[in-house]
Amino acid sequence: MLPAKTEESHLTMEAVQELFDRWREKRKHRDPIPPALWGPLTSTIELTKPTGERMTITGGCNVAELVRVFLG
Repeated sequence: MLPAKTEESHLTMEAVQELFDRWREKRKHRDPIPPALWGPLTSTIELTKPTGERMTITGGCNVAELVRVFLG
């Protein structure tokens, strides 16, 4: 069964959570996260300040640091 997708063909947070939940149920102790859960789950984060300034982050990076700098 394929996970739910949004109109932009990205996995929803609920779908990602379900995939991880299924993996956790079947994994052996300390198994690494499989590449299928790392690779195609690239995320996009969009932030908007009350002033209207916007920032979009796509891919892997230090999101916390970017958000801290953006929000000041």
